Amino acid sequence: MTKNSMKQLVSSLSRERESAAGSLASMRDALLELEIRGDSGEQGRNLAERRGLIEGIVATQQRVERIDAAFERVDDGTYGVCIGCAEPIRPRRLTAQP
Repeated sequence: MTKNSMKQLVSSLSRERESAAGSLASMRDALLELEIRGDSGEQGRNLAERRGLIEGIVATQQRVERIDAAFERVDDGTYGVCIGCAEPIRPRRLTAQP
C-alpha cells in the first residue's frame, strides 16, 4: 500500500470516527432527555424510543471501538493485514470498509 493510499484511508477513518462520536453524543443527549421528560405515563410511552436509542448507542460505540482499534493497527504497522489470516487486505476492500 502506498503512503498516499494509507494517508487517504487514515483520513477516512478520522472522518468516520468524528461522525460516529457526534452521533453517539446526540443519541446520549436524546436518551437523557427522554429519561427526564414527562410523567410516568409519558415515560412508559417512550419505552420504544428509548430502546431504539440504546441499541443505536451500543452499535455506534462498537463502531468507535473498531475505528480506535484500526488506528492502533495503523500505529503498529499492521493496518491493512487481516487479523484472522495475516494476509494483506485488498485496498479496494479497505476503501469500502476502512
